Amino acid sequence: SHCSALVKTLFNTNGEISEVFVGHTTWDSYSEMHRIFKVYNFNFDLFGKQKQSKIIFSSYPGTLTSTDDFYLLNSKISVLETTLEILDRELYLTSSSHAEDHVPNYIRISTANRIAETGKQWTDIFRRNNSGTYNSQWMILDFQVLDDMKFLSSGATVNGMTINSS
Repeated sequence: SHCSALVKTLFNTNGEISEVFVGHTTWDSYSEMHRIFKVYNFNFDLFGKQKQSKIIFSSYPGTLTSTDDFYLLNSKISVLETTLEILDRELYLTSSSHAEDHVPNYIRISTANRIAETGKQWTDIFRRNNSGTYNSQWMILDFQVLDDMKFLSSGATVNGMTINSS
């Protein structure tokens, strides 16, 4: 109802990954047409360890996160989501946890984006304190696993991060 995402992997004749294409689109009203590409670059101390968090994402003026749910992280992780609607509103009465037991999605996303170093860590951080009322199809691509992004060497570079623009 709000966005869709696609991940397409191409293989060479040796059966090795040669390209990975990531696509994301958002469907919304004309009023949300004023979109911008944001870059957050934070340096902070996390339990005595210096950490740099650079996040590139599509967004809107005045918002702190990407309501599109499309992020590129300096940890070589790409985060995409496609919304799944809950058509049976009765599920909200039976599946919601107590308010004090969950953290809103945008906070869990922001936390995972800033501190995760691998795709597995991202999903482990994000799944904590989920209310179960805004579930989506999340695609977390950990490009570190794919030979240090060698297959994207011909792609465009935006603010120090490589993006395949095909």
